[in-house]
Amino acid sequence: MPETVLLRGRQRELAELDALVERARSGRPFLVGLALVGLLTEVAGDGALLCVVDDAQWLDDASARAMAFAARTPPATSP
Repeated sequence: MPETVLLRGRQRELAELDALVERARSGRPFLVGLALVGLLTEVAGDGALLCVVDDAQWLDDASARAMAFAARTPPATSP
């Protein structure tokens, strides 16, 4: 069983974010982009979500690619 299943609330979110960063470093940008879309969709719930990146010029390449992927991908839906 993955460790994140045993965590709750904010601790789980931070563990998932850490895993997302590790995937980005490992060179799997598509998976990172999909994970980011899923995360943003979950945060938005049934409402709208505005994501603002301050100082975008300081984003590393992997983060910029993930943000661009999320910006052009429709929200994830659950079955």
